[in-house]
Amino acid sequence: MRLTLPAVPDSVPRSGALNVLTAIPQRFVLVAYFIGGAAVAVIGWFAVMFTATWPTDIRDFRAGSTTSPCEYGHTSR
Repeated sequence: MRLTLPAVPDSVPRSGALNVLTAIPQRFVLVAYFIGGAAVAVIGWFAVMFTATWPTDIRDFRAGSTTSPCEYGHTSR
């Protein structure tokens, strides 16, 4: 059994390097979201410890929504 491979190109196509470069900004955004979420979790923990309630804005940020479920007609019954 003989395996014939295509010839090795003289230069590497630039599209491969561009794919790597387009992934870098996404990593920065994901790291920023992770740091923000961790910071808000710590701040929310202290808020719950001192006030015994979870602040609405912090809860909405951690849940990823800006509106209450009741505004969409969903209730927790």
